[in-house]
Amino acid sequence: MSENNQNIPVEPKFKIKVSPKLENFWYHYKWHTIVGIFIVIAAAILVTQLFTKTEYDVNIIYAGEKAIATTSLSGDGVTELSTITRALEMAGEDYNNDKKVRFNLHNLCIMSSDEYQEAVKDITDPLQKSKLESEIQTNRQTLNDLIYSGYFLYLFSEDIFREYDGEGDAQLFADIGDYIKDGGEYTYASDRGIYLSSLEIYKTTDLSLLPPDTVICIRLPGVFDSTGEGSKYDVSEKLLRSILAYGE
Repeated sequence: MSENNQNIPVEPKFKIKVSPKLENFWYHYKWHTIVGIFIVIAAAILVTQLFTKTEYDVNIIYAGEKAIATTSLSGDGVTELSTITRALEMAGEDYNNDKKVRFNLHNLCIMSSDEYQEAVKDITDPLQKSKLESEIQTNRQTLNDLIYSGYFLYLFSEDIFREYDGEGDAQLFADIGDYIKDGGEYTYASDRGIYLSSLEIYKTTDLSLLPPDTVICIRLPGVFDSTGEGSKYDVSEKLLRSILAYGE
């Protein structure tokens, strides 16, 4: 091929013809169109999330020294968290009438100073120690936030229960005696909490994966909490009664 032929421009085989009206529209309304498309896409994503969001029958908090595993070691998708949640679901029912029993167990690993020192005694990596300490601090703040935002039923380590337990004007938890049947034999952490290990559900289900000093309790409703039939608080009370009476 000669040098002259190499400089000959190659004409494209196909040309997209755009009408003058469309060019004029794009010139004047380009950014309006882009913003409009973005809003439509965002709305579509929001609607999809709205209709695919899992609606749980009840929300429960676990807070304690146990780091409940959230990954499956066997590859079958079954985790320690899902196993414990399933044990709780065995005591409950379909409270929101969606034909499914689905509970949300919010898992917060919170350790005391002594428990933290015991947990990291064999860890040599300072970054790993720092990560665990940061996670514990974050979980403690999360607990303070969640405890007043629609989470009423709690599974607390004994230390955390005693930290929040109070009487008189400082009382946070309801009297647990209001939820048990006469004649039941339980081990009480106080008038407001019962050790989970003294319950039949702990002895006969995978709730035994939780530490034996785990205390079950329920918060008193606040001024702005709805307590009517079907409310989150009403459902939490129903589940607490079912857990305490499990196996009877």
